[in-house]
Order: sequence, then C-alpha cells, then structure tokens
Amino acid sequence: MSVKNETATVELDRLSALLTWWGVPNANGNESAFGQMQRLQVVASNLQKVYGTEYCHQIQTLLAVNQRLVSSLHGFLRCRQPLDVIAVEMELWTMVVEGVSAQTAAWTGLSQRIQECYAALPAKEPTDVIEHAQVGHG
Repeated sequence: MSVKNETATVELDRLSALLTWWGVPNANGNESAFGQMQRLQVVASNLQKVYGTEYCHQIQTLLAVNQRLVSSLHGFLRCRQPLDVIAVEMELWTMVVEGVSAQTAAWTGLSQRIQECYAALPAKEPTDVIEHAQVGHG
C-alpha cells in the first residue's frame, strides 16, 4: 500500500508542477488532492463491501425462492382436482409476489447504503470517513 501511496504522491507532485506552470491558482494543494484521493479510496472500499453484502443477500433470497418453487411444483404432481391446481397456482403467485417484494426491499436498502457512502464523501476528512466505515458499517 505504501508503494501505491508513494507513486500517487509523485504523480500528484508532477500534476501540481504542471498546474503551477500553467498558472492555475492553489496548484500546490497536494495535501488536499491526496486527502481527496484517500476519501475516494475509502468510499470505493465501502461501496465494495456494500455491494458484496447485498450480493450475498440476493443469492440467499434467490435460493430460498427456488427451493419453495421446487416444492410447489411437486404439488402439481399431487393434484387430483381442479381446485388443487388452483391452490398450487395461488401458492406459486404468492411466492412470486413475495420474491418481488424481497427484491424491492433489498434494492431500496442498497440504494440507501450507497447514498450514505456518497453522502459521507464531501463532508468529512479521510480519518472521519474511515471511522464512520469501521464503526457504523463495518
């Protein structure tokens, strides 16, 4: 990690020198740029954790619905009368609606967690964002 930080610092120095040569005011703000890079790195890490957690949750939900679907399809084999077929169909539709509801809740939660990650970006210093990630979402 320190090699990447050293490389980033060297590149920031080059960029700063170029911007200074072009006459851009406040071009020597390496600390500011480095702090922003650290914030982006923390946000990217938090987003990766959020996406990974949500992916696992989606897979678990999908597997649970698939297991229920298989057991319901076995119910078709046991049907003896038209009312039995209707009951199995209603059970299938109930599973579909519950699955869609679970997916909607998961996507809503994911969008809220992503919003929290991005909301923490401009308002805090890198150490505050790191603490927020470790305490609140770690």
